Amino acid sequence: MSNYKDWMISVDDHVVEPPHVWQRHMSPKYRDRAPKVVCDDGVWKWELEGKRKVITGLVAVAGTPSTEWDPMPMNLNAPPSAGSGDPKVRLAAMDEDHIIASLIFPTYANSCGQTFLETQDKDLGLACIRAYNDWMIDEWAASAPDRFIPLALVPLWDAGLAAEEARRAAAKGAKSISFTENPSSIGLPSLHDKNRYWDPLFKACADNGLPLSIHLGTSVRRMMAPDAPLIEGASFMALGAVDAFVDWMWSGNLLRHPDLKIVLSESGIGWVPPILQRMRRDLHRWRWARTAKTDFEGDILTGDTASRGERSVFGDIPDGFDPLELFRQSIFISAIAGDTGWEALDYLGFDNVMIETDFPHPDAEFPHSAAAAQRDLADRTTDQRAKILRDNACRVYSFTPASASSLQIG
Repeated sequence: MSNYKDWMISVDDHVVEPPHVWQRHMSPKYRDRAPKVVCDDGVWKWELEGKRKVITGLVAVAGTPSTEWDPMPMNLNAPPSAGSGDPKVRLAAMDEDHIIASLIFPTYANSCGQTFLETQDKDLGLACIRAYNDWMIDEWAASAPDRFIPLALVPLWDAGLAAEEARRAAAKGAKSISFTENPSSIGLPSLHDKNRYWDPLFKACADNGLPLSIHLGTSVRRMMAPDAPLIEGASFMALGAVDAFVDWMWSGNLLRHPDLKIVLSESGIGWVPPILQRMRRDLHRWRWARTAKTDFEGDILTGDTASRGERSVFGDIPDGFDPLELFRQSIFISAIAGDTGWEALDYLGFDNVMIETDFPHPDAEFPHSAAAAQRDLADRTTDQRAKILRDNACRVYSFTPASASSLQIG
């Protein structure tokens, strides 16, 4: 592919953090307690506050035959690979895959920093988050600022501190903040919290043009039976995007913060039209409840009024609300190159859909991601393809990508 219009921007990739992240970028006060790589009976693990964690080899298999995939723990001290923390090696892989730019989620830290949410010493956890952000912005993304879209973490256990870190990261050049699918499932206030716990963070993100990037697996909402086969979990993960989408739609947050954007990473797109259609149908069918008595509504819906207090059936959603309109204003979705469900574009339009590679995870089409994307969008116009492959990502993340000349392509 020698033509720039055939290349793409990926809004969801991953990196296995190199061992030096929390040694080089941690504040001196916490450096001796920072996450470090240790060898335990021949197995390399991350260690923090006495807890040790392995990284499975399955997180970095793109480009290798599935017969060679190894679920055993990675050697975290091995020479840098395209999946690990050497940006020069990653750039070479991106060139091979025809990827102009990439937004990257962490691995050990977990996609929205859950590793540090679990720290006993929250000051240490905050220092770890700041160190990760400094590495991502000042070292990784700075090595190629027109190829990497810096994604920052925030301390989710304190919305005020989260807002402060979002502003700090934005000033350093961050383009997005990672957030969880379902806050209440990991012990945090929900999106519907009556005290509006999340407002400081949401306002900081809206004010600084930082969309919230929400990745699959950043919550523990699961409906699997405990004795279900492991393969079922891979399919159930996809439901997290549906959960998050519906939760945000009915939360009222995007109406109160109209400049806030959310991006559902690795969400797929085929399910969105029927969900939107169902929501619009529900609004029509439940219109009678606008005038129903409060003590009657909760029993009709769930039998539980205690947690909802005096809130109406519609919560903070005003009369005249249109889910499709809110989607087009505030919510962006993405699909992995080579995925299915592209017919949803006929209902959704082309302004709220982006594409990704999921490199170096098993779903990646590497080194054929751009070619797969071209097949996915073969029956769309040049302008429509450009929006999904590049333009929407540049607009949503306020990002200026590498030019064709700098990539030495036509």
